[in-house]
This record gives sequence, C-alpha cells and structure tokens, in this order.
Amino acid sequence: MAPSLTEADPAPHPLRRFIEDVNAPSVGVLPHVFGTTSAFHPFPTSVEAAAGVEEWYSNMVKESEATHFPPSCKWVHSLNTFGNVRGEPRQNDPSGKVNRWMFSHAASIEEAPIEFAFDKSYVVPSDGSPATSDGRQWREIQVPSNWQMPVNSAIGDGGKYLYGKPAYTNIIYPFPIDPPHVLTENPTGSYLLDFKLPAQFELSSGSNVTLNGGRLHLTFSGVDSCYLAYLNGKLVGGSKGSRLTATFDITHHIAPGTDAAQRLCVVVCQWSDASYLEDQDMWWLSGIFRDVHLTYLPRSQVHLHDIALRPTYDHQSKSASLSARVSLRGTASQAELARYSVNISVLKTSDSNESLLSVTRPAPAEGACAVLEDRTISSNAVQPWTAETPALYVATIALLKDGNEIEACAFKIGFRTIEIVGPTLLVNGVPIMIRGVNRHEWHPEFGRAVPPSFAVKDLLLIKHNSCNAVRTSHYPPSSLLPHIASLIGLYVILENDLETHGFELGGPATRLGEPGERLIAATQPSADPMWWPQYRDRMRRTLARDKNSPSILMWSLGNECGFGDNLVRLARFIQRGGYSHGETTWQDVKKTDSDGWCGLGAGEGLPVHYEGDYECEAADVYSQMYPHHDRVDKVGKGELGFGKPYILCEFAHTMGTGPGALEEYFELFREHFPKPRSIKQANATTGGSVQGGFLWELLEHGITQRDKVTGTEYYAYGGDFGEQVHDGNFVVDGLVRGSREPNLGLHEMRRVLAPVRISVKTAGLSNTVEATIINEYDFINLAHLDVTWTLALDGKAVESGKVSKRDYAGVQPWSQKSIYITLPTSVSSGDNVEWVVTVVAALSEASNALPSGYEIAWGQGVVRPRIVPSTPVPSTPPSLSVIKSRTTLEASSSSFRVVFDRIRGRLLQWSVEGTTLMETGPQFNIWRAPTDNDMHHAKPWSEKGLDKLLHRTLSCDMDDSASGVVTVRVVTQASPPVWDWGVRVTYLWSIFSSGTIELSMNAEWNSNALDLMVPRVGLTSSVPAAFQSVSWYGLGPEAAYPDVSRSARLGQYSYPSVTSFDDSSKRSKPQEAGNRHQTRWATFVDPKSKRGFLVEGVSDVFDFSASWFTDKEIWDAKHPKDLLALAPETRSTFVLHLDHKHNGIGTNSCGEDVMPQYQLHPGKFEWKMRFTPVNGGQ
Repeated sequence: MAPSLTEADPAPHPLRRFIEDVNAPSVGVLPHVFGTTSAFHPFPTSVEAAAGVEEWYSNMVKESEATHFPPSCKWVHSLNTFGNVRGEPRQNDPSGKVNRWMFSHAASIEEAPIEFAFDKSYVVPSDGSPATSDGRQWREIQVPSNWQMPVNSAIGDGGKYLYGKPAYTNIIYPFPIDPPHVLTENPTGSYLLDFKLPAQFELSSGSNVTLNGGRLHLTFSGVDSCYLAYLNGKLVGGSKGSRLTATFDITHHIAPGTDAAQRLCVVVCQWSDASYLEDQDMWWLSGIFRDVHLTYLPRSQVHLHDIALRPTYDHQSKSASLSARVSLRGTASQAELARYSVNISVLKTSDSNESLLSVTRPAPAEGACAVLEDRTISSNAVQPWTAETPALYVATIALLKDGNEIEACAFKIGFRTIEIVGPTLLVNGVPIMIRGVNRHEWHPEFGRAVPPSFAVKDLLLIKHNSCNAVRTSHYPPSSLLPHIASLIGLYVILENDLETHGFELGGPATRLGEPGERLIAATQPSADPMWWPQYRDRMRRTLARDKNSPSILMWSLGNECGFGDNLVRLARFIQRGGYSHGETTWQDVKKTDSDGWCGLGAGEGLPVHYEGDYECEAADVYSQMYPHHDRVDKVGKGELGFGKPYILCEFAHTMGTGPGALEEYFELFREHFPKPRSIKQANATTGGSVQGGFLWELLEHGITQRDKVTGTEYYAYGGDFGEQVHDGNFVVDGLVRGSREPNLGLHEMRRVLAPVRISVKTAGLSNTVEATIINEYDFINLAHLDVTWTLALDGKAVESGKVSKRDYAGVQPWSQKSIYITLPTSVSSGDNVEWVVTVVAALSEASNALPSGYEIAWGQGVVRPRIVPSTPVPSTPPSLSVIKSRTTLEASSSSFRVVFDRIRGRLLQWSVEGTTLMETGPQFNIWRAPTDNDMHHAKPWSEKGLDKLLHRTLSCDMDDSASGVVTVRVVTQASPPVWDWGVRVTYLWSIFSSGTIELSMNAEWNSNALDLMVPRVGLTSSVPAAFQSVSWYGLGPEAAYPDVSRSARLGQYSYPSVTSFDDSSKRSKPQEAGNRHQTRWATFVDPKSKRGFLVEGVSDVFDFSASWFTDKEIWDAKHPKDLLALAPETRSTFVLHLDHKHNGIGTNSCGEDVMPQYQLHPGKFEWKMRFTPVNGGQ
C-alpha cells in the first residue's frame, strides 16, 4: 500500500531519509554481477547506433554481439526509449518507440508524487493532456537523457525549459557546504514505464512461476544523483553514485502471467549526500542518463555470479598464462552443487572453434570461488596485448549441469603484464610513453546520455590523432569505452566517480602545490571516517565492472579530493585485490569475501593513481596537473620526485586557441623517458621516469541553443542559464567542439604526439636530402609504414617518390635512421623560388581502426631558401604625378592612384585602374582579441591601454626627387590615454611607377616601456569586401602561432571567402584564432574580376589574418551569434592584420604562461613589406 498522505498522518517521501544517509550508498544492489558488469556492454540502442552511422561501428556491433552474448546467456532486453531484445530487429525509426517513459517533475521531494510507485491503478494521462487527479503533470521523456537538456526541452519547445536548467561550476558547489545535508528544494523526477516481458524470457503460463525457474535482473547503468526503483508497487532498491552501475534481482517482483503488464517506477532527486562526492568540473545534470535493461538468466538452481580472469604475459619466456576465479549464486544444496561444474575456455577468435585452453573445475560452494591456477599457453600461440598490438582472444565461462551447458558468458581478453620496476612503468617488460588525452562524456543535446555511436567516434578520434591512452575524467565512463579501447588499442586510466574539489574553499586550509606543504581541510570528506562507506562502495563498483578489460592501465582513486585516510584506505583496498577484509590477494585463494567476490582479475596488481597524493604516500605513480616545463625537467633529472613513474594526468589546457608549447613538453618527455636500453640508469631514489601524460581535454561541453530572434545555433556555457554561481566558459575547453569539429589544438596534438618523427635537411651542396626517421613506438618497428617524399617549389609539387622499405622497416623502437633522397637534376628554378621537401610516413594497410594510407608522421625541410628580389625599376620609368595639399598627399599614374591623409598620417586610398584595393590603410597595432589563454593578461593589457592606442602625427612628407619612385615618410606617436608610455612609429612608403608599394616600418618604445608582454606588433587595414578570396604561401592550412605551429606545414593554401578563412568567429567563445604564421606571400582577390593585390614579406616572413570583425567586436562577443548579429554579409570592408611578430599563446587558462622564447616584449622593431596589384588572378 502507498504511505498515507492525509494531513493527520503525513508520511515523508521514501527518498527523504535515503538522500542524507551517508552509511547507505545503495539499497538492494547485487554485488559485482558478472552479467551486467564485466562481461558485456548492452546492445547499443540509440537511434544513431540503430541506423548504423558508420560501417566500422556497425561491424563492431556485430562482432561485439557475437562475442558477448553466447546462446546460453539468454536474453538482454533494453528498457531504453528506443529499446530492443537481443535477436530481434533494431528500431531504426524514432517513431517506432518500443518503451514509452512518462515523467513528472517537482521542485522538491515532498512535492513529488508517491502513489504512482505503489499503486498500479494510478492512471498516467497521455503526453500533453491535462494533469492527473492529484495535480501532477506528466510528459513523455526520452530514456536515457538528462532532464535539463535540450533533447527534453529547449530545442523542441521554442527555448522553454520544462524541467529546470543546466548549471555549471568548476570547483564550487552550487549549494551550501553542510554535509550530509542538502537543500530542501531538491528537484525530483518521477519516471514511469509500463511494459511487458518478451516471450523470449521463457515465461511460464502458470500464475505463480513467471520466469519458469530463471532469474531476472534489472540494471541501471547511470542515474544522477540518487534514486529508488519500484516494480509493481514493491521497492526494488536504490543507489547513489551517478556514474556507477547498479543491478537488482527483480525475480520476485514480476507480475504473474505470460502477458502481464509490468510497471517500473523510478524516483530520482538531483541532490543527495552523494552530491558532495561528485563535484567534477562539469554541468550539474539529473536523471536516468545511461542504459536501463533487463537480463534474463536461464533456469537453474545456481548462476554465474562473479568472474575474475587474469591473463598475463611473460616477456622473457614469450609465454602466456591464465588464472581464473568463478563464484556462483543460488539456492542449490551441497549435494546438488556436486552436479555442477565450470568450464573455462580460450578461443582464438569469437567465430573460431580453435581452443587454446579448456579446463573444467567442480562448482564451488556459494560464496566461494572455483579457482584455475596459472595455466600456461604455448609461447607461439598467443600474441601479447599492447596499445600498438591489441591482440584479443575470447574467454568463455560456462556453467554445466551433468556435463550440459546451461549458462555461459564470454569476454574479450588480452594477455599482458603491467608492473612498476624501480621508477618505471612497464607493459610486458617494456617502458611505455603515454600519449594521452582526458575525456569527459558529453553530447551537446543529450548531455551525458552519449549515444554509443558518439562514444565510438570519440575513441576513434583519439586513436586517429596519435593518442595511445585515455583518462576517464572523472568517473567510470559507459562500459562501451573499455571494450572499444581494448579492441582498437588504447590504454585507459579508469577513474573512480569521486571529486570533492569544493571543500578546498570551505575548510580552514586549501591544498598547496608542493610536496611537504599539504594541508587537509577539516571538513574534507577524504579525511572524515563518516564517508568511508561511500568511498569504498564507489571504488568497489568501479573495479567490478571493468576489472577483466585488458585496456585498463591504472585505477584512479578519483580527482581533486584533497587527501586523507579514506584515500589511503582506498589505495590499500585496490592493492589487496578489492577484498573488504584482511590482506587477501590473488594468490591467497582460501580467503574470500562472503559475497563471492573473486578479486580483480586482469585489474589485479595494476598501479594506483591519484594526483592529489602530493607525497606519493598511497599512489604508485607520481602524477601532477599542469606543471611548468622546468618542473618536468627537474623531475627527469632526479632533482624532484619520489622514485616513481612520473605521469602528467592533466597538462596543456586546450581551452580556446592553443595549447602553446606542447612540443616543448614532449621534448622533455623524450629526453627523460626511460628508453628500453637505459631503464637501469633511471634514478630510482629521488627522481622518476618521465613517461608522458594526458592533455586536457578532448571535448568542449557546450550545450546547443538557438537564438530566440534569429534561430542561430550556438553553444551555451556557464552563466547562460542564469545560474547564481558559475564558472563561465571554463566548460568549453576541449580539442573539439560538441559537434566534434576540430579546434586548433587537435591538429597540434596529432603532429606532436605522433609516434614517429621525421626531420629533413640538405646533405651538402648536391641535390641530396637527408631525412632522419625516428621510431618512438614502444613495441613495433616501421615495417607497417610507407614512406614517400615530395619536392615543392614555392608550395607547388613538382616531383615525388617512394622510399624503399628496406631502408627503414627494421628501425626498432626508440631508434632512428637517416635515409638519403636524391632530387632530380632536371629541376631548376631561379633564386626567388623556395625548394621544400616533405617526407610522409603512412600506413601500408588498415590497422587498429586506422585506415590504409593514414598519415602517421611527416617532416619538412627547406633545402633551398627563397631570396626575395628587389622591386624592379625600369631604366626609363614613366613619370608619376604628385599632388600635395595641406590635408592630403597623392601620387598617381595613368593606371593607379595612392592618397595619404596628411593629418592622420595614414594611407587613405590605393586604387588601380579605377578599383580601390585598400582603404583606411595600414596602421600600427599591438592589440589582439584576447584568447582564453590570455585571460590573466587581458585585464592588465586593457588597463594599460593596449587596446586604446591613439595616434598623433608628428610628420608626413613626400619626396618625388628619385626617378620612378615617390616616397612618403610618416612619423607618429602611438600612445594610450592615461599612461605615459608610447611607441614612435615610422612608416616609409615607396611608391613605384608600376603601381607596387613598399612599406618599411620602424617601431620603438619610449623609455617608459611597458613591463608587460604585448599581444602583437603589426599593422591593421580595411580592405574592400570584394577581395575576400584569400590565398597564401606559408604555414597552413590551419591557424598557427609561434608556440602552436608544429601541425602547420609549408605550402600554398586558399579559402574562397573571409568567412571560411576566419576562425575567430567559430570558437564557442569568440577570440583571436585565425592567424597564419610564417607567411611568404598572400593574395586577396575578387573571385569575379580576378583583381586584387599581393602582399610579400621583403625583410622577413610575416603573420596575417582576415576577419569581418574588429578585435573589439570579437572581444565583446560572448558567442558567435553575437558576431553574426552584426550582419557581416552587409559590410563593405573586412579587417586585415599584417603582423611582424605575434606573442605566443601558452596554456595560462589553466597552466603555464607563454614560454620566454615565445614572449613578445616592448623594444625596437623593423620590417619591410611589399604590396603589388594583381590582375587576372596572377
């Protein structure tokens, strides 16, 4: 019966006590049930997956089904909105919904309905109809989803939010720190699903026994943050731990009858005591956001319960071995158990009958484990698993009764051994370099309900961009991730669902960054025994699900949780195999937990990671976030550290434009990496082996929104939903946007992290080029690559060739070899043409989800530099007409006209054959629209007036005494209001009779120079909109800056318009983003008339960018829509920046500032450029 709700006898909502009971992390959750944790990922059921988004993914699904669902494992039935039973056709049409979830939202627990969970007669109206008799409004909702996300509200409802709004914080809690209490106004969602069990569940026709002797489990893969579930009016159980799987045995809750209606009710509240442990840097969102499914276990008195498989590889003997432990759960007596046995087999592939191992053991008593000791497999039968060689095999575990199989499951396993020897992390006896990236789970419309196809795309994106590792920041991801990572070859740091960052602001002390300076806030849950039950529960459930995955490299205790005894206990808990008592280990098989826990399997003995353990008291690796380069160097030299592997769990913050100096990090990683032949020389006492790290982060977390007026889509971030407290756009800090479109950092990461490096240089004075190929793989040689070369003259390819494999195939890991390329002697050119050789290494054939021809690495070298010729002056040049007035200076001929504003000292007009090529000509500029990495400089820059330069003309004179050349010399003082600093700027214009103009620049700061970096030193112009077809010879095609340029290669590139060229308006938050670096020349042409002009660097290369928007407009804009609202398509001119120097980018949004060698400071600058009319596109 439902609790009484009369005024005389008000009963509290069942959730009220649960949400603040620290000692109750879950209610009724089955511990480590193999069928919904380690053994398989449920069949992907999103619309995208069902439609077969990509062939690779479709093939993966088929292969995964074959591997993970042997016939005797029976059926898995999805309760998602677009659900299915395994073996039935998938639902391709969104209109063909299988499961119709209804949803009611309340502002507090007390205002949420109760009757619906207990009373099967409770009538829920159809979607959009009037409220129920108790005043509740019910609507249809998609499961999985977060109820605040656009998929349920804004996009489909004209911008209205039906169920509250998203809120973003990085560190701070959006509620008072008063654990374990939460706000009274606690948004609560009530879910209701009426369904029928599939016929495949062997339903009995009897009225009492519905499952014909089988058992039925209900699994929630992710619910934020706290919930209770009811089936047919009976409490099933509840759970906390938003990103943790919970499975319930609902066998005795099923309504009898083969066609009986079943009603599942789930009550979810946004806040609970668990919220204090889930302060990850992300949006606060709620609801059932991962798969919900049923698992039917076949008729038997006992069932497989926990399975721990430990495949290992001995790199010395080249042999593999398997240890296994299996526990059962059921009601059989000891005599009946004697009829049962467990078979463990290893097959080469999922569709192969070729067995590498097959062993049968008697069934263990309930709560005990059947044990298979180390069983060796012959050395030539098994290939070891690594991220470079992800060899997988199929292990099947079958429960037999009287010799007949009645239940089975299958795992993809990999034979590998992960260990730490001295200060070095080894995989199969070999040190590995971590080339990793952090990944949150995110979709711009679905939130953390990420469709499986997107999750797969994310991992392919990681693999395709030179990474070999991923950290699951800051919680266990969908169970699909470890599976796909094992399949394509990625190491995984699997992180516990634990972060308490906000306590650093609420206690008497905050954490400090150096070993020996750590202080613990008194309120920090990591130091409070009250929280231990929840800490242990979270870690145990994290371990249980993925413990048999070969891709797991380390277990992470959590993220930014301060430090305290609870974390030390968690580390010890992992190190003794996840057992809850004693010092039980894998080898000590006589001791087991009474719940049938079989240990960690492949996860046994893996290193423990936790960055907040500054003194490495509990962690097995020394991990840091965002250390400066010099600190990495000191650890590598042994001046700092703890004699443990040194890995950066976060570095190179990829927010906005950037990250800068990524290559410099990897130079240090390479320098201090313990290469195989030098492991013994690594400092094992104070320092450590530098073994790479993980960039922050893969994805921006923007939320898709539409402008209410224009309908323009954009990505919202913190503050856009009216949050009382928030951390702004710090949530859009990824290598790719929500749509998975790349930002600049993705290109830079792919080049810098590549496991092969190529350098190119001339070899003497002949036509011979030396290319050095450096193999930085950890396990394989280069036989899988094709190496080709191309010779380009001023960016245009003229010759190419292929290098013989015998010249490089045998290059071993962390070795190098020089190869020599002879260029054709038939190629000739003048001195003003630059010769560049590009060498590319690409895959000979498809491998590990990388397609054939995929480019692994490239290198370039200038083998003959370009000499810029002087502007020719005819021996008898035509005369130039000169007009001088008090306000203007003019030089012209029959074909062109150049006019200067004598008062303002500026080019006023440059026209050729009646067409104006430039107006409001080049003016000295040192400002740029601040990037996210400039956030700590933007305010002092603006306060010092760098964005407010005023120009005072000191002189403006014309000299026409030379034949065929008119010179105009302009001297100005550029200074801001308020301050006394300034720059004396001299423009020396040389106007030739051909219509070409040269500009020599001199800029020198006065003695009151700024004690600041400056963003840029260059010129800003206005160019008629017609000339927006942009081509150039320089680095490209993407933007580049002094410290973000390794991904850009020298060549000729073009964009049809300023809109397509400019990146500043494409960022989730507009900022400086479109600079092209080390340019030799650039043209700006009208695509219709083919007229325009050419800009050349005479004294040096230059940088340039083009945009419809001024730097101020870009800086003032919060979103791209704000710029589009300025109607750029109606503008008559665009902004052209021609820069002599650009300041670096750095990673100072959360990391190191611009490195000294890339900083631009006040001083004296001189450079020279040339402007030439273009006619006919030449």
